[in-house]
Amino acid sequence: VLHTSETTRLILNVGRAFRAPTLREKFLTTSTCLGMYCGDVHLKPEESLNVDVGFKGIVRPLLFEVYGFNTLVDNLITAVPQAESDECDYRYTNTAEAWLLGGEARVSLLLDDLFVHGLDLKPFLSASYVWGQDHQSGEPLPKIPPFNTSAGLRLDARFDSVVRSLYLEARMTYHGPQDRVAAHTDENGVRVEDEKRTPQYFLFDVMAGMKIGKFWIFEGGRLNLVCENVANAAYRDHLSST
Repeated sequence: VLHTSETTRLILNVGRAFRAPTLREKFLTTSTCLGMYCGDVHLKPEESLNVDVGFKGIVRPLLFEVYGFNTLVDNLITAVPQAESDECDYRYTNTAEAWLLGGEARVSLLLDDLFVHGLDLKPFLSASYVWGQDHQSGEPLPKIPPFNTSAGLRLDARFDSVVRSLYLEARMTYHGPQDRVAAHTDENGVRVEDEKRTPQYFLFDVMAGMKIGKFWIFEGGRLNLVCENVANAAYRDHLSST
């Protein structure tokens, strides 16, 4: 971590990782609500090289964070759909050489003591994207989420009482279409897609809550109420198998 100034930081991380397959991934056949997952005794452990970089800071009233990552994985363990199998809906397998690239960013404004003391307003905007590819086949990796972004407003109120603070937050999220889906080539040389393409969708969420200070025999507490997908929009998340 490099402090480029009193209010900004540059973050750089380079590392290697090793992950052995779990007992479930190697030996077990597991029934889940998403289907039958079958292990593979020949699975090899994952080895990866990771490079992450980030930049964050505060230039009041602006707060910002930007992060990016580049990961190369040997023998990535993934659960691949088995469309032609009667026993397994998914089977764990190795992707010999995988490449993951992506990033995320968040920007917000902190407007302190808006109109009255103790009332803060915080508009925010965030976005993230992940790109994954099998180096050998050139096909996209499975289970890669599409581009998504969200924007919203958060209102905080602070008090000098048992109720220390209240908040109200409204957020709109956009999930883009995912057309880069994993596929394989069958014995006839035909490209067969292993997962479903998903269209774009919007979600609207509302949250509220309070923080309570010390009272009676309690040191404090929190209460949160969350209402997701207020508009009751129909959608299918790309990471869902249903």
